[in-house]
Amino acid sequence: MFKPKTIEEKVKDILRTHPETRDNDTRLIFTYWIKKDNIPLTEIGEQALNNPKKLASAESITRARRKIQNHQHLYKAKYKIEQYREDLQQKYVKWYGGTENE
Repeated sequence: MFKPKTIEEKVKDILRTHPETRDNDTRLIFTYWIKKDNIPLTEIGEQALNNPKKLASAESITRARRKIQNHQHLYKAKYKIEQYREDLQQKYVKWYGGTENE
């Protein structure tokens, strides 16, 4: 059996086995911490405050999700969510300048 090793592999496994996480980064992050970092839900707050290195970075988890969904075109979110995220990205680019591919 394949055992995911990297954050990206673990996120891909979660997106595959827990489709509800494809549309909600908060749900994805908590599912990752519970399933992959093996932290009980009741201890996540304590770990975040007292031992943050034990938890995978929320930014790393969402970065992996974006790579999987936007570049690998796997485990896509619902169309409505994809449109919302695209609109936010366009607003960000317009506000901060630059291009969408930076």
